[in-house]
Amino acid sequence: MTRMTTPNLLKTVLRRCTLLLPMGVLLGAGPNAYLHSKQLRPALLPQDLPRLIEYLELDAAQRASVALLLDDQLETDERALQVVMASIGAARVDAKDELRSLRERWGAVLDRRQVSINDDEGQAWMRSIADEYLERLERTNTTPSRAAALLDDWRHKREAARIRLLDDMRLVLDDGQARRWRTAQAATALARSPWGAMLPAERLDLDRLLVETLGEQARSHAWIDRRVDWMEQVGVAMGQRDEVLSELEPPLLDARFRRQPGRELQLERLGMAARRRLSDTMDDVRAEMSAALEALGVDVVNRFQIEAQRRMHPSIYTTDRIDRLARAALASETLDDEARAAVEAAWAMHRSRRLAVQANMVALEPEASERRHLRLLEHRLLGDLFGPDVSLLSLEPSQDEPQRRAQHLQAMLREARSLATGQLQGAVPVDQWSQVANAAQRVSIVRRNTLAADPVGEAQLVLPFSSSPVQATESSSGASSP
Repeated sequence: MTRMTTPNLLKTVLRRCTLLLPMGVLLGAGPNAYLHSKQLRPALLPQDLPRLIEYLELDAAQRASVALLLDDQLETDERALQVVMASIGAARVDAKDELRSLRERWGAVLDRRQVSINDDEGQAWMRSIADEYLERLERTNTTPSRAAALLDDWRHKREAARIRLLDDMRLVLDDGQARRWRTAQAATALARSPWGAMLPAERLDLDRLLVETLGEQARSHAWIDRRVDWMEQVGVAMGQRDEVLSELEPPLLDARFRRQPGRELQLERLGMAARRRLSDTMDDVRAEMSAALEALGVDVVNRFQIEAQRRMHPSIYTTDRIDRLARAALASETLDDEARAAVEAAWAMHRSRRLAVQANMVALEPEASERRHLRLLEHRLLGDLFGPDVSLLSLEPSQDEPQRRAQHLQAMLREARSLATGQLQGAVPVDQWSQVANAAQRVSIVRRNTLAADPVGEAQLVLPFSSSPVQATESSSGASSP
């Protein structure tokens, strides 16, 4: 008998496991996904308490009462969280697909012998069947798994605890402090939201951006009043988005684990609508901030808007290989003046081309990012209904234009980079090119290894009256306040 080597043995085991395990488990949508639910993250952390109490400007008696209320809430949340996580861990997450027979019946409506997927009429017929199936699905109830039911119960209990805390706080605080408490809640929502950004505007921390633009002026009473109002608007909108996403998460986890693409698409559409509402609010607030900054001069407004664009679209505005190559070449001590001038000219030409493409990409990105996410789910549904040869169709082709144009612009950007690489390589002496390329590669590796983000929900709680020093990228202390 031939002895099986370790790599082959591992391959065999994995292949057999693949046949035995549901696909949802292999993709990370099994029981572990329920235990790592985003709504199981705490909305309040122990290090938040001193900041909140200081911000509310309480007297000694109020401090004692509020500290007790908040500390009590933290302890209650921790105990309840341990119980619910233990229950979810012990729950059996069933993979039964109550919708499979419905999908099979609906998919069988299409007579593949009479309908071609290669002509517009056949594609329109398939889309109409899929749309009717989704409409039917809205009237079809499915039984939640035990883990999903526990998550939903946790959501209701946490909301009830939050309402009780608000009622108790109202008894302790006067009117002015109650207003500050609303602002503190908005700030907590901004710092502790467990839901990551999907649309460009969701990536913005508008208050931090404004503070960095204003510098020390951000502490003036006129600007603080405005910051409070803007923070509350964004915080309320973010809380509303999070409420919708928390409600959708348990059935969405079930739909992924049970491989129900139609249900998943419906739920993701609802989640995307909630994200759009938040995004619209943030766009409105950013426009109000820009209007207020106009009193300080056009340069201040431009700096604010340019930095906002960079933070909303980091993948578009990031430095690329051409920047690293040009910098590495210009840093070389052996490069003569003629070659240096050629490198600078090639680099400037590339930046000009890239800027024109980036401006168009930024305009398309909000719609394109939404379609990228939803269209993938549409592919899964069509493939499940009619087979893999149909899966690349789109349910809503009229909305795909932004994504097509964005893909075209990406191709233009790749062409521009290829052209610039050739120009730089022609400008640098042949015997120095490998040294320049290696130096640029080392910079890329160092940058990639040092990029890190704070874990979601672990951001520092920043309040408009924070006593911590303002970290400003640009000082505007010489300008007058509004």
